[in-house]
Amino acid sequence: MGRYIGTYNRSLDAKKRLQLPAKLAEVMPSKFFMLRGFDGCIAVYEESEYEKLLARIEPMLYEGTGGYKFIRKMMSSVRELEVDSHGRVSLGEEAVARYGLGSTVLVLGMIDHFEIWDPEKFEEYSNEEEESYEEAAERAAKRNG
Repeated sequence: MGRYIGTYNRSLDAKKRLQLPAKLAEVMPSKFFMLRGFDGCIAVYEESEYEKLLARIEPMLYEGTGGYKFIRKMMSSVRELEVDSHGRVSLGEEAVARYGLGSTVLVLGMIDHFEIWDPEKFEEYSNEEEESYEEAAERAAKRNG
């Protein structure tokens, strides 16, 4: 299991391949699972973390229509990404268009997964967030403890 940390500016090549930052993961797996993230990004999980995610959300299938709709939308976006011998993954034309990615992307480590953002969208997201860093930390601590 990798621990994904850091923020990296990367370029997509003409074939929409992303060179994964070597510092992003201690050990680069041979494949990842890409899916719709929150707030307009792509979320990318290695297989073991993807399996944990599925185990966490599976009970939502039986908790009413909201959970079922969320899972349907999430699962319809899942795609397996093979890591090539140069440490690249192909995002594909469809995903690049769907998430509004240009030739430059921002890769953001999120502990158990990483996100791929259009840099301008991430900047807008960061600027729109009204809550301060400290307020967000307090709210998260109350929820978890």
